[in-house]
Amino acid sequence: MKVGTYRGGDPGAFQGTCIHTSIQNAISRDRFKIISSKLYFASPTKPLGCAKTYIDDVIQCLKGTFQKCRHNSNFQSIDESMTKFKGRLSLERYMLSNPVKREIKLWLISDSFTGYTHDLNIYMGRETERLDATLGERVVNELISTAKEKDITFSFDRFFTSTALLQNIDYAPCSKDGPLFVKWQDTKEVLMLSNCHNVNVVYVNKTLKNGSKSSIPCPEMIPSYGEIMGGVDFADQMMELYELDRKSNKLWKKVSYCLFMVAVVNAKIIYKEKTKKKISFQQFLLPSGERNDSRREKNSICAAFIEERKTI
Repeated sequence: MKVGTYRGGDPGAFQGTCIHTSIQNAISRDRFKIISSKLYFASPTKPLGCAKTYIDDVIQCLKGTFQKCRHNSNFQSIDESMTKFKGRLSLERYMLSNPVKREIKLWLISDSFTGYTHDLNIYMGRETERLDATLGERVVNELISTAKEKDITFSFDRFFTSTALLQNIDYAPCSKDGPLFVKWQDTKEVLMLSNCHNVNVVYVNKTLKNGSKSSIPCPEMIPSYGEIMGGVDFADQMMELYELDRKSNKLWKKVSYCLFMVAVVNAKIIYKEKTKKKISFQQFLLPSGERNDSRREKNSICAAFIEERKTI
């Protein structure tokens, strides 16, 4: 949605969008564009030796805040998240099969059921140093290193999975015999590797071609993986509802918009857990803008009162 759409037209004509009088009254369109064009998180002169994202301090601050505000959940999923970017940069990933072809990749570790993001890292391109581990192994080890508890089950797809990772991961597995490899024939072959499951068989319902359901046996880790793997996808789904998609050729600005939405989604999850209220993402965003608008009115009243005292 364009910037002018938030502040123009009849709000009733855009049902289901984020148009609201609080947004229109908070700041003018031209003022927002000026502030956005002058947005910096560090000195405009890029220092020598800094990272390509140029906002390392902001990233570290948010990562520390995410870990302090909520305890680690017992089930967490690790996956990639994408943000659109069309500028020229080595970090950019071209994905031919995706609807959005050019993207910046972020690695996220999120709560499997709520989507709360505990930690994140940005893909910084191919590393030139000689490394013993694969990219997937390095990503997993970096993300789980910030976990404060050991009784956590992590799930990730085949890009990150390897026998060496499950054998050397710094978390106590449930299985004493080491990683368990399973090959199960569904519509296609399903291959899985786990160090926290046993050789148990459970029954699940499968929908047949005629619409009927049949109970079939499968390894225990198959339905378990389906239950706890969707944390990052759930977080992405909430972020894309009112995504801050602003055109920019500056990498750090696109990343900052993505980090802002991650922080807003985490705040909404914490608010829901504390108040025990079921509210939509829009119902959480708009009161925040109204509170900021009321504070601005109070500040203007105080400023007028101070000026009046000065004249007296």
